[in-house]
Amino acid sequence: MAISDLQHMLKGMEPALAPVPFGIVTVAALPPALARFVNALADKAISANVIAGYYHDHILVQWDRRHDAVAALWSLSNA
Repeated sequence: MAISDLQHMLKGMEPALAPVPFGIVTVAALPPALARFVNALADKAISANVIAGYYHDHILVQWDRRHDAVAALWSLSNA
């Protein structure tokens, strides 16, 4: 049943990118550090999407919050 529901749902979908600009922060970090980064952003109510790669990760934030995001990440160096 779940497979047919998924197939039905996928038939009506088409790829589209939302016209929302993002700022991208690229970091080379271990998973515990990435968790600290995401928590620092959450503490400032900055939503983020993380793309985890093999050698580095990307953190996507709303364009109008990009400076706030970088400031939140820099604040970790003072902690």
